Amino acid sequence: MKKRFFAALLSFIMVFSLLPLNALAKLDTGHKIDVTFTVLYVGDEFRIGYNYGSSEKTQFVCQYSTPHSDTAYNNHTIAISDIKAAADRASVNSGYQIVGWSKESNANPTTWSLNKSGTTACNKGTTIYLVAKNPNPTPAKPSKPSGDNVKNLLGANVVTVDCINSSVDHADQTYPLLDGSFTVGDVQGSASPYTCTVTVNAAKYVDEYNKTISGHSLSTTDTTPKSITLAYDGTKWVAPTNTPIVFNVVCDATPADPELGKNFVFSADKMVVKFICETTIDHNDSYGLKNGYYSVSDKKKSESGKWRCAIEINLNKYFADFYSKDHPGNIRTNPKGEISRVVYYLDWNENLQRWTASERLISATEIHVKCDATPTEPSKEEVKKLLGDNAVQIICTNDESGHGSKTFGLIDGTFSIVHSGYNCEVKIDSFNEYVEKFNTELDVAQGTHISDASKTSKEQIIINLKWEDGAWTAVNAPAKHYVLCVTPKYTVTYTDGVENEEVFADQVYRDLLSGIDTPAFNGTPTRTDYVFAGWNPEVAEKVTENATYTAQWKEDKNHNGTPDDEEEKYTVTYTDGVDGEEVFADQVYDNLLSGTTTPAFKGTPTRDGYDFTGWKPAVTDTVTDSVTYAAQWTARTDLSYTVHYYLKNTTKQVANDKRVNGQTFNAVVEEEAIRISGYRVYGDSVKSITIGTGTNEIIFYYTRASRPSASSTSKPTLNTGDHYAYVMGYPDGTVRPNGSITRAEVSAILFRLLSDKTRDEYFTTKSSFTDVKAGAWYNNSIATLEKAGVIV
Repeated sequence: MKKRFFAALLSFIMVFSLLPLNALAKLDTGHKIDVTFTVLYVGDEFRIGYNYGSSEKTQFVCQYSTPHSDTAYNNHTIAISDIKAAADRASVNSGYQIVGWSKESNANPTTWSLNKSGTTACNKGTTIYLVAKNPNPTPAKPSKPSGDNVKNLLGANVVTVDCINSSVDHADQTYPLLDGSFTVGDVQGSASPYTCTVTVNAAKYVDEYNKTISGHSLSTTDTTPKSITLAYDGTKWVAPTNTPIVFNVVCDATPADPELGKNFVFSADKMVVKFICETTIDHNDSYGLKNGYYSVSDKKKSESGKWRCAIEINLNKYFADFYSKDHPGNIRTNPKGEISRVVYYLDWNENLQRWTASERLISATEIHVKCDATPTEPSKEEVKKLLGDNAVQIICTNDESGHGSKTFGLIDGTFSIVHSGYNCEVKIDSFNEYVEKFNTELDVAQGTHISDASKTSKEQIIINLKWEDGAWTAVNAPAKHYVLCVTPKYTVTYTDGVENEEVFADQVYRDLLSGIDTPAFNGTPTRTDYVFAGWNPEVAEKVTENATYTAQWKEDKNHNGTPDDEEEKYTVTYTDGVDGEEVFADQVYDNLLSGTTTPAFKGTPTRDGYDFTGWKPAVTDTVTDSVTYAAQWTARTDLSYTVHYYLKNTTKQVANDKRVNGQTFNAVVEEEAIRISGYRVYGDSVKSITIGTGTNEIIFYYTRASRPSASSTSKPTLNTGDHYAYVMGYPDGTVRPNGSITRAEVSAILFRLLSDKTRDEYFTTKSSFTDVKAGAWYNNSIATLEKAGVIV
């Protein structure tokens, strides 16, 4: 071991003796030191409590005022303002903020404020951590609460037991969670929020309820167990608002008498009494079960524990309804003899808490009756004969005219008949013909009399007939209609039918007498972009009433006199014309009319690496047919590429760049490395690229043909004037004189021996050694010594 140490030391002395004396470092202040700033994410959302983010390696002027070696590992300081500036530059993940800085990298680092003034000590090449935290972090998944915690959280009102037997008044009872009645499930979900389900069984609560009011069991309509869901608000478990949960129970109390609509279910369409008329089927009728139409026997409980009762139908009430309400007349009841009692048996459903009957076993009780047959509907001729000339009365309300009133017999087509049993209605559907007959008999012009709107409430349009003593008789004839005597005049209007626009002024013809020819529209209706399609309604030949005729239009956008909806439509499509690639989406314009302006392409066609030269075929001014216009392209010839000649693994030029213009898009170009004195090509000497629209570059790398000669003025020089801290002890306070020395440690010693000028001239962080990783503590010294030719 000692031999290896002295051998390494001898090598160090030999190299040291070769360096110039002026290459040794000096004691000074204001030198630059290497510092790395790394974002340190801290929070429970990370598995180990922290994680690393982006890093920045830079140099700062040492702030330590006491003279010291610039090559020393420690005894340096950095301004806190420089740390704050680095924090301002740093990139952090969304939702995180830099809250301070630290020299520690762990889940709970000692963190200092960025707003402090002054300096802080640091080592050369040290890492300062920019501490970042999420102000709204996702809370950690909590542990599920214990049974006691759940009981304390939910309190006293958790479970209610409710007796649902409607025939008794058993009070509800509410309980806290009982030991042995519930289980607590595992935590589920996510932080929004975490949940935990408490499962509650009914048995213990029913037992407790029976201690207060005995004889209860869980209703079969209820379910057990039931669940209560707790939510975690980020700091504690929170009770839900839907407690108490309810368990329904039933008991053995005597049920109340059956009452339809409450505790007795019987189908409304199930008939229990049926009347059959042996004279006419028109009197047949059926009735369902009604409250108050039955009596209830004593309720009894069977050996199996089920309640049963009997209800007896009161037929007299159904007779009364049939005779007095629905079918009055000369009815003789029950020609087939006396009817036996009608009794139905009901069973009590404990679970449903209601009486039920086996309806499928129940048939309606039939009661036969006889009566006089209901009259059939009279014919219209029979009604006309019955009413004679006293069917319709027209009454003139203008007393000065002396027109008075007249009555008329029914006119065919003016009335209708509605028959219902022993009653019949004759309805006057229109009084117009009776008014015309009134005008004729008074020898006045038709239209002289019009309806008097002021007498509408007094008008009678229905004549009632009643069947009595085997015949129809009129109850309230005649029907009555009130009129005024005037000389009617009418107005005919032609309008364009267009809102918010006047195509033509309304043509209005007033004071027109009934029966004259309808005046025609003066001129020909025209409207821009439309063709005239007639009038609505169609113009009548004669004037008989006020009329407004509205012009109808159909679009004619291409002005060819044919409505657009009757013409063929065309489609214009613009496409990029490139197979296997979509330069732009097709622009399609459909439903185009012949002769209309061809729609233009929206935007400007562009294609990477090409110039747009037009459409094929050429776009026409107007639409004449369906057509597809394909974009035409030519490859760009205004592109260029640049050839770089760099020192290996750097961007340091060893020869001037070469730029070649006038290149065509997608063309393949090839370049050969040039000969450069003192250098040799590293890697391929011939390279090619395909010309694109971005930056086109070909890079050749070179290495030096030989290391610097002994006479070179740039020969590395050593600092022989100062021997401070060239060899450093270990962090544990030992120097380990018998320990092995590594090549990395030797290179660090040699690196510290270089003068400032030499170090600056050859300084680099890149080397050709594959086992020297970027960021390693010895990387800079090995890379610089290799560049200086000390290490090969």
